[in-house]
Amino acid sequence: MTQPAGWHPDPEGNNQLRYWDGQQWTSATQPMPEAAPQSEPPSPETPEAVQKRKRTNLIAAAIAGVVIVGFLGYALVGNGGDDNETAAAETTTSKTTTAKPSTTTLTATTTTVPILKPDAVMRDFWVRVDRDGYATMNVNGTYTDAELESAFNEQMRMWKMLKKGDGWFIEINCGDGMNADGGARQANGKFAITNLGAAKTGLSIGGSEFEALPNRAPCPAASAPADAISAEDIVAAVKAAGLPVIDPRPNAGGCASSGCVQMIITDNFSVYQFADQEKANQAASIFPLHYQNGLVFIRYTRDGSNPTDPALIPQVNAVLDQVMAG
Repeated sequence: MTQPAGWHPDPEGNNQLRYWDGQQWTSATQPMPEAAPQSEPPSPETPEAVQKRKRTNLIAAAIAGVVIVGFLGYALVGNGGDDNETAAAETTTSKTTTAKPSTTTLTATTTTVPILKPDAVMRDFWVRVDRDGYATMNVNGTYTDAELESAFNEQMRMWKMLKKGDGWFIEINCGDGMNADGGARQANGKFAITNLGAAKTGLSIGGSEFEALPNRAPCPAASAPADAISAEDIVAAVKAAGLPVIDPRPNAGGCASSGCVQMIITDNFSVYQFADQEKANQAASIFPLHYQNGLVFIRYTRDGSNPTDPALIPQVNAVLDQVMAG
């Protein structure tokens, strides 16, 4: 996949957006914006309709010419051709026409959305719309004030771009998944998109406010027993078996979005380790090309810039089974 990091249509076809981090698909999703209804193309005119339209236009032009000539005659004869009155009328017309562009410019300015740099954005969160104008952002981990504000700005940028709603009050809580009830409050924020949203939030159009709560409780993090088979153990075993392991690196951010306790990604595959079986099953089900054994599963890629060699898959699966069997 050659797209830049960002939100793209879900490759699994679930009518939603999924976040691509520049190297792989994450489990962070957003609802697909509703498409605007498309109007049907106009039917082609028949030759008779074309002729009728031309005749109508000629008649209208002739009538307009008669009206203009009559008006000019009245202005020159009936009013004595008073230049002062004519100048006053022109001045009034000029003031009326110059008022409209300023209104249009104001509207265009309020819909401008700043584009944030990808490396400055924290996207490890889920969003749940509670009701119109109110939403909860759940983060599965403890983050700094700057990281929480970055997540808030990313959600604000996306909803402004999609013109979703009028204005929003956002609560940022500890939570596991977008359907979680949430836990310790981490921050509050609000932003306005339209005039109505400005009235609801008390902000100007396009304005926003964010407040990270001081002395907030840390978010609980998932953990596994010290003697559990880790994702790192699996990657080391695959390498020891003589199979290719290209550029292994941890992905803590991926675990924040999926609920795993450890994730190791390579250019060939990614290994996820969980502390909870239900979470492991749920996360693995997102990816159609995967192999799971207990609390660990391996995700393979079948497209993008680094698709997994199909001949490699059964060999790596066998290594996972061997390690998990002890």
